Amino acid sequence: MNKLNFFILLLFFFLLACAREKDIYLAILSKIEENDQKSITSYANVIILPELGCEGCISDVEDFLISYSQDLENTFFILTRIKSLKLLKLRIGEDVLNQSHVYLDMNNLFEDNEIHSIYPIRLELNNQGEIEEILAKDPTNTNFFNDLY
Repeated sequence: MNKLNFFILLLFFFLLACAREKDIYLAILSKIEENDQKSITSYANVIILPELGCEGCISDVEDFLISYSQDLENTFFILTRIKSLKLLKLRIGEDVLNQSHVYLDMNNLFEDNEIHSIYPIRLELNNQGEIEEILAKDPTNTNFFNDLY
């Protein structure tokens, strides 16, 4: 197989994997919308914040949520993989957790699927509620908070 065919095949599999990942995220968002009557896909961004994972990355996003929660009208937060609700309330604050654009995933919907991540994830949505881009807040990603506030 020549190099061009190999790269085309590799690109095809990459695009297929990305489309599948988006479908899984949209299915979970839809399930949350159905169960809790929240219109998540009307937001421009959805941030999925696991309690367990990359500690520095998670604390960066937690600090961002605490600092800017009142100003983030176009961002919906889903806190998942919650080990201790009591500690989460102490760390983030009940006033932040009780806001309408913050959802506590007590059923660990993101844990039970193929998209398990130790990093916070940002889904950028278009006006039709479709996922345009998926960003992970890993130690090398400096663009995670761009255009959020």
